[in-house]
Amino acid sequence: MVTSTFVANSISIPLNYKYYLDKDNCEKHNKTFKGKSDIAIDFIESFNKPSNCDKIYCLVDSWYTSQKLIESCLTKGYHLIGAIKSNRKISPLDISIQLKEFAKYIDPSSLDVVTVKGKKYRIYQYEGKVSNIENALVLICYEVNGDKLKPPVYILSSDITLNSETVIKYYLNRWSIETNYKYLKTHLGFDEYKVQSLLSIERYFLLVFLTINFLELYRLHHLNQITTIGDIISYIRSLTAKNLVLFIYNQAKSNVPVKTVLHKLKLVS
Repeated sequence: MVTSTFVANSISIPLNYKYYLDKDNCEKHNKTFKGKSDIAIDFIESFNKPSNCDKIYCLVDSWYTSQKLIESCLTKGYHLIGAIKSNRKISPLDISIQLKEFAKYIDPSSLDVVTVKGKKYRIYQYEGKVSNIENALVLICYEVNGDKLKPPVYILSSDITLNSETVIKYYLNRWSIETNYKYLKTHLGFDEYKVQSLLSIERYFLLVFLTINFLELYRLHHLNQITTIGDIISYIRSLTAKNLVLFIYNQAKSNVPVKTVLHKLKLVS
């Protein structure tokens, strides 16, 4: 599954999704094959920037960070910020070396500390060629964990004018996206479908994405009372439970037979 989500301030709306099929399944279902990066490019090209948005940054994981995707973003007037794998090569002083090998020569304790959203990071900053990407900004980030440092994370930005703090701040917006997909799996059964036909799977995904969008829009209209989608799910479930109790109570008051109540609830007596 390839998906896209629009994030702005407190808004996090799933925009698009496409069920990924490998070449064999595409041939089986008479579909034109598209790689995951090609699907992501389709999402970028079809997105229309809201008039009140100054800049758009496409946030991706390491699977999608490539020159091809960067060019797609730049064509639309956007920039890309994404994680990159440790085996990607950079060229400091025209010497080609993998990021993970280059990191061995860095003394993290000598690096400057930046604080983003309450967390501290030691950052090494590189600008230049990255594998087949002609020019980009790369951060080697060590999150401070007490007296220790976590293993480095590598982040690339096509916008070389950004400082380290801003790149990390923007990239951390992926957290709200990951949280949405956690709810899709844990609360909405996103990966628990039992249907087998492609059409049924697509319909199932459509219902799930409509549901997550409904929950997000409901959250936005009740920000003073409810802050997370998880809270909304609990709240709606409580309303359902209350309605059920009231229904049974009123049926009992009216001396409706138990079999009739069970029939109305579509339960087997």
